[in-house]
Amino acid sequence: MVPGIAHGRKYAPCDAPSMSAISLTFRNRLLTEITPDDLRMMCGKVKERGAPATAVHVRDIVKLIFAFAILHGEKVANPADEVGPASIATVNRHRIGPPCRLPIGTPLAGCPGSA
Repeated sequence: MVPGIAHGRKYAPCDAPSMSAISLTFRNRLLTEITPDDLRMMCGKVKERGAPATAVHVRDIVKLIFAFAILHGEKVANPADEVGPASIATVNRHRIGPPCRLPIGTPLAGCPGSA
């Protein structure tokens, strides 16, 4: 396996852009020094770059980092618990499926099994 490539992706599951945003923002801070406002500000900067899904991903990574620390005995509050994903970005869940998913009885042109 080629280093840096996992599961056919260019980056590992925690991709480099989101990890660099986290490491640059919280580089010299203790876990106890990171507040929900700091996390919200960092996610806002990522969102301003035009990447709202990555901003939510950054929040999830921070949440996992704090959960790992808490699991291993650190006594810190998780700032991501106070920053909901919907407060960072909303996802448009209205999707239009392929034309083959129209209601029964609708004439379909170009779909498999249509006359």
